Amino acid sequence: MDARGILPVEVRFYSDGDRQEVENFHCAQRRWEKEAQGVIRRAPSLLVEEGVELLVATADGEVVGVTVFLAIPGLCFIYSIGVLTSQWNRGVGTRLKKAVMVEAKERSPQGCMFLSFVHKMNGRMNSINRNLNAETRISPDDGNYFFTYISVKLEDEV
Repeated sequence: MDARGILPVEVRFYSDGDRQEVENFHCAQRRWEKEAQGVIRRAPSLLVEEGVELLVATADGEVVGVTVFLAIPGLCFIYSIGVLTSQWNRGVGTRLKKAVMVEAKERSPQGCMFLSFVHKMNGRMNSINRNLNAETRISPDDGNYFFTYISVKLEDEV
């Protein structure tokens, strides 16, 4: 960990060797966190069927963070970002979100819109989104969730 408390991690695409850690991943304490944790745990079975992708953050050989997303040209939907509870507040979630943004941006030469739904009580994720200048609106379908989006053009720095 550096002087700012940031955990140095490697972010890479999920591999079959990560399956057990991801399917047993623990990133939740509250109800809304458990929903995101469930998405992560089910994600390995959706890779081929649904076209979702996963990035994992590792530290010392252990998966400490996971993000589940779908990227098509011009649009990236982030289904879930989770960080081991023991690693909260160490920059892992921000690193994962930025890694997804870089990956999707490379696939979309004209720019990309990043979308996600975040529970209004999820302070960590809402803070990450604020720091990335995300636009936030209350979801018209469920007032407990924010609809967030970030628009990135080719020349924008991520």
